[in-house]
Amino acid sequence: MNRNEQRLFSLYFFSGFGVILASVSLFAVLLWQFDFVTIEGSGLIWGLLLLVLLLSGAHFAGLKLFFSRMLEPLNRLNDALQAFETGRELELRGSTFTRNLITSINRLNTAYRELRQSTDARIAEANEKLEREKRTLATLISELHSGVILCSGEGRITLYNPVIEEMAADAQVKARLGLGKNIRGLFDAGLIDYLFEESRTLLGSGSKALSAAVSYAPSGDLVRLSLIPVSTTEESEAWLLIMRNIAPEMRQAAGRDTLLKQLSEQVRASVASIRAAGENLSEYPDMPAAMRQNFVGVIEDEAGRLGSQVTQVLGEYEQTYRSYWPKDPVLLSEFLQNFRQRAASLTGLEVTLPDAHSANIIRVDTYALLLTLLSLQTRISEALGEKSVKLHVTERENLCEIRMLTAGMLRERNEQLLQRWLAEKPSLAGSAHPVEAGEILDRHDAEVWIKTNRELSDAPQTELCIVLPSEKPAASEIHPAGTKAESTAANPAGPAASRPVYYDFEIFLQSKTSPELADAKLSELSFTVFDLETTGLNPSIGDEIISFGGIRILNSRLLTHDTFDALCKPSRPVSPESTAIHGITNEMLTGKPPVTEVLPAFHAWCENSVLVGHNIAFDLRFLKMLEKRSGLSFTQPALDTLLLSSVLFPDAEAHGLEVLCAKFGITVKGRHSALGDAIATAEVFAYLIPLLAERGITTLAQARELSKDSHFNMLKY
Repeated sequence: MNRNEQRLFSLYFFSGFGVILASVSLFAVLLWQFDFVTIEGSGLIWGLLLLVLLLSGAHFAGLKLFFSRMLEPLNRLNDALQAFETGRELELRGSTFTRNLITSINRLNTAYRELRQSTDARIAEANEKLEREKRTLATLISELHSGVILCSGEGRITLYNPVIEEMAADAQVKARLGLGKNIRGLFDAGLIDYLFEESRTLLGSGSKALSAAVSYAPSGDLVRLSLIPVSTTEESEAWLLIMRNIAPEMRQAAGRDTLLKQLSEQVRASVASIRAAGENLSEYPDMPAAMRQNFVGVIEDEAGRLGSQVTQVLGEYEQTYRSYWPKDPVLLSEFLQNFRQRAASLTGLEVTLPDAHSANIIRVDTYALLLTLLSLQTRISEALGEKSVKLHVTERENLCEIRMLTAGMLRERNEQLLQRWLAEKPSLAGSAHPVEAGEILDRHDAEVWIKTNRELSDAPQTELCIVLPSEKPAASEIHPAGTKAESTAANPAGPAASRPVYYDFEIFLQSKTSPELADAKLSELSFTVFDLETTGLNPSIGDEIISFGGIRILNSRLLTHDTFDALCKPSRPVSPESTAIHGITNEMLTGKPPVTEVLPAFHAWCENSVLVGHNIAFDLRFLKMLEKRSGLSFTQPALDTLLLSSVLFPDAEAHGLEVLCAKFGITVKGRHSALGDAIATAEVFAYLIPLLAERGITTLAQARELSKDSHFNMLKY
């Protein structure tokens, strides 16, 4: 028995012994009183003592049997339940019954541990697979040239790619773009509702047709919107909205229509003249020779003019058709790296690239152009019997010249070989392109030639030269290898993906029908954490906002890519005391827009979220003072990390932002800047959410009610 059992056994035994002794004593008194026995003196005493001993022995044996047969197995079963938590095995001891029970429990415990380990391994494997799939999806969507938005059945944005950001050019429209926000803020709400209704109708009827409509993107471009169902279960819905810019196609079609109309008008006039001349020649066969010659001249002139017009229009049409060949922006250095890798794997060619890496881009159909160049170079290398190829790149204004040098000299004339090769469809390693090599190069506005080069080497070399249009890359279009458009925290596709995709799939795990905001869980709400910098501390005497900073929180996660940071010029100078705190000078605000121009974008950015700030009453007071001038009011519920901290840590001496950051180990960057303080406040709030949950505060209403208990509620601005 363990120590507790021994104490309990002793308590039961001595309690029982006392009861036995008292009972025997009472029994003896009754016998003596009523003269039921004739035994006197010591004989009676010894008889009573013997009875006490017998009863005590029976009591002891009964307790021992009870503890060994009943309580000990129960205690061992309790130990077994604890062993399940710690993973340890029980020691085999006790009675046969107890040992059998322990053996069965240990066997069950072992099976449980193995099952838990197997389950944990499967969960970890499933989580890793899910993360890989999410990264793959993010990377794939980031490379699409169409705008992509993944949203829930309610229209809440779960994923979007950079193309959407480019199309949301207007500041106020871009402010409505973000995870957890509604796509109805980006497009006409009626159009989005129509697409959802039509898609659900088509889905219900079993039709494979897509719901699509033509509209204008926020940037003003004409786009085609397509809504595709991804998942439509009872628990959640996921929809993919694809936005494709069709303005180039429309311009292309309009250009072709113009050319055809122009050609038809010109042909009609020439044909009319030719017909009139022909009719005169037919009706008057005996006309004078000079007159006949005039009509024949008219026919010849109009036929020549008609031929020239057709040739011209066909040339313009071909140029229009050629320019429409889909081409993507690619870094020239990446294209050459791709060329070297494919040359080695498909043909065995050893390509040496130039040391300097070009920062320019070329617009190409990568597969078609790579196949064409590899096909041409392979033919040259095979003809020369040489596998080594050295590349030289020369960049001029809007042009790049790629020269491929192979040792040796071709036996046939270079021009004849090139013309024959260009007339063929490029093929390599079992792959063939359906378009001739010459046409592919024409579609890329490329010039190509082959010549013998004796300048770079003592021995003759054959040079394949290609000249392509090139340009400087736009920042939003492509990022050089090794750089990041966003920090890793803002780039879920990982460090290897230079173009970020922003997503949060947890939105699909929430209920389709959102509860009332007051009863919504804090962990599922969308928060806007913000801070303001001002000219002074007193809005009632005219101090104004000079800086907005904010960051959003969704599903308890900071969206580091979704921030708001703007300066605005006040109508009064910044006080030296305020500049000493936030570092913003009057010179820094020169040329900045007034607060009435910045406020609408900030208001749109904060829509449909809970406002959070540290000592937020100060910031809300400044926003309140702008309501009449701007016509915008911030009616969202608000939470204050100062109030929450003062209630959660009532014994703390201070609850300043720096104190809380130090308490939670948060590194503050840009302290006393609006964005820096907003990010620090957001990180503090993210720590407070689980601390509130430990106290049973899980909803917005509970958090707001708890804030009322803070003595800081007495602060007024």
